[in-house]
Amino acid sequence: MCRLNLDEDEGTFLTVQASVCSLLVGDEKIELLHYDYERNKARYTEAHIQVNARHEAFERYLAETRKKGINGLNKIHLPVGGRRFRPALEDLLECLIVEDLVAPKNDWETTLNQSRDRYRRKQAAAVVRRDPTCAVEELERLGYQVSPPGDANRRTLLDRLVRPRQRGDVPDGERQKPRNSRRRR
Repeated sequence: MCRLNLDEDEGTFLTVQASVCSLLVGDEKIELLHYDYERNKARYTEAHIQVNARHEAFERYLAETRKKGINGLNKIHLPVGGRRFRPALEDLLECLIVEDLVAPKNDWETTLNQSRDRYRRKQAAAVVRRDPTCAVEELERLGYQVSPPGDANRRTLLDRLVRPRQRGDVPDGERQKPRNSRRRR
């Protein structure tokens, strides 16, 4: 599942707002794990994995601390690299193939590598857009000469793109409206 919108800053780039990639096993399709991404998540890391498993010592700890209850391991959101550095779907597919959990199709490696490369390049471009100062510093360290934009509006946009966002901040257009809300007449 993947929900897309235009980015909140420029309204130009297609952006993932939320995605879930689950690994289901057996004829009953029981979930083993899922990668989850929810942009602007307030309570836990935006990109995380949840594993539907049990671990006796960990569950004993959770019970003692009264944190998550029975089957608490599957309620833990384990971080996987954040907004820009989260695993690609291709990473999960490759894992399933190299662990001999699924049979690959011909030329699978080339196909996955090409697709993963496109994904990672888009993520790298997004990193540069969000932190151009860091990109300029690294390019100059490598010997490139970089000239800043002359347009004052462009500088304002860049400043807005790299400002730190507080946990739980949600851009105006993305706030969820309460269900069953009705306007008063």
